Formats: sequence, C-alpha cells, structure tokens
Amino acid sequence: MEFKGNRIIVTPGGSISYQHLGEIKYVLENGGIVILPSDTCYTLASLPFNIDSLGRIANIEPHSIKNEIPLSFSGRKMLEKYCTPNEKEMRAIDKFCPGPLTLVCKMKKEMIDKKLNLLIHTDKTIGVRIPDSVIERQISEYLNSPITTCALRDYEGKIIQNYDNVVSTVRDRIKNVIHKYTILAIEVPYFIYKENSSVISFQPNIDGAYEIKVFREGMIDVKKIKREASKFTWSDIKKFDRK
Repeated sequence: MEFKGNRIIVTPGGSISYQHLGEIKYVLENGGIVILPSDTCYTLASLPFNIDSLGRIANIEPHSIKNEIPLSFSGRKMLEKYCTPNEKEMRAIDKFCPGPLTLVCKMKKEMIDKKLNLLIHTDKTIGVRIPDSVIERQISEYLNSPITTCALRDYEGKIIQNYDNVVSTVRDRIKNVIHKYTILAIEVPYFIYKENSSVISFQPNIDGAYEIKVFREGMIDVKKIKREASKFTWSDIKKFDRK
C-alpha cells in the first residue's frame, strides 16, 4: 500500500497546478483514491467506472456501503452526458450551480450500462453535484469524467475536516489491506468549509406535474429552489412561440 501525503499549493482562485493534476489523473486512472477537501469535508474521489476503486472506497469508508455515492461534475455540459434532468431540475442547476445543491436525477441507460449500476438507486437515479469546490470541478474537467464524492467520516460517523485526522484515520483503516494501490491525500492550507448541500429532486405526480421532493435540507432554502425552478425562461417563451 502506498500512501502519499502532498501539500498542494493552489492559486488565489483555488486551482491546482497542471503538474499535480497529472499526478492525480495517473492515480485515479490506475485504480487509486484521491482524498481531497470538498465543500463541507474531506471526500474520497475515484473514477466511477472503476469497480476496484469503489471497493477500495468501502475499505476506507464503511458508511459508503449503506449509502449511494454521489458524483461531482465539472459543469452542466458534462452532467447532461450522464443524466436526463427534467425542466425544473435544469432551472435549479442554472440558478444554484456551482453551489451547495445535490440533485437526484435519472441516469441515461448507456451510462448505467458502463458499470455505474453499483452507484445508482433502484429507480435508476443518482445524486449529482456541480460543487462549489474549484478543486473537484478542475479534476473532473481535466479527466473529462465525473468523480465520486464520498464524505470521509470518523468512527462516530462525523465528517472529517482536519488533514491530520484524515491521515491518521485512513492509515488506521488500511493497515491490514494487502492490495497494492495508491492513495493520494491533498492538503490545502486555509480551506474554508461550507454548510451541507440541499438534496432534492423533482418528481411527477399523478397529474404529470413535477413536485419537489426533499431528501435533506441544507444551505439553500427549499422554498427558494421551488420558486426559482418554477420560473419561465426566455427559452420557455420561445417554445410557446413556436407552438
């Protein structure tokens, strides 16, 4: 087992150098795990199409076995390659993303067939994010792929925000693991964490209209999400004009 602890010096905007991005890409494409600061805590990043990586996440974070792992995307264009968000979800994405919003969206069948079946719910949905974290978005864009975003928790189930606690916790959990793969831990000095994201979806009722379903209330007020997602846009008006 190889555990690398790197202090990555970021730009004032929070970006990672191309040298470090190259190292991160190499680790992830070879089945490794990258531990990085997300919006609210340290998270375990891997490529979602690598079955071995998902098993390795379970070795480090037992809570991941019970909970579906959401995915982080670099932006809306990439998200639409994997998911089919409905019109209200698209409006919420346009208004609040990047930001503290997680949407439970339908996955495209061709993406489910690409070994994403271990991540999705039984109704073929998955939690998706375009996070505030510049680091996550930059890694996703550089790899041209979404990455897993699995919160790292201590033995009491609390999220971990301190780098030294991350290192000691992970070392303890992998001490008896014999498989050879790389874990790259990223430390970003003076990282400012945010509150939990709001987790929602818009689901059709018996009349076919979409209603909001709240899985977790977070930083964005749910009433505000519902209001913004119900607004008409110029594209909507153009659709009516064409009719």
